[in-house]
Amino acid sequence: MSALFLAPLVIAQRLPQLWFEALHPNPMVSDETRLAVTEKVEALVEGAMAGHMAAMMAPMNVAMAVMGGHSPVLAAMAQPPRVARALAAPLEKRVRSNLRRLSGSLRQRSVSTRG
Repeated sequence: MSALFLAPLVIAQRLPQLWFEALHPNPMVSDETRLAVTEKVEALVEGAMAGHMAAMMAPMNVAMAVMGGHSPVLAAMAQPPRVARALAAPLEKRVRSNLRRLSGSLRQRSVSTRG
């Protein structure tokens, strides 16, 4: 399943936690809230770097395909989806891990309510 379908599930599972934290004087006290912010920034940076690397390798991939006897047009047309997959892969990985983590208990994991 792609991140397009998994993201709404993650948001739906995170909303009760965020609503509870909205009542707290310091909403960034929860580890889950901190992860929600930092994971997205990390995934964005990783995706940007992977996309740039895939875009930089695209001319080389086309040249190698042409030297291997493939059609230059088909080789060139295969590059944008490759770049898009490289861009989206870190985000999809994070969304999948978020869904697994959030599917567990609904127990509040903030610092203020621990032991």
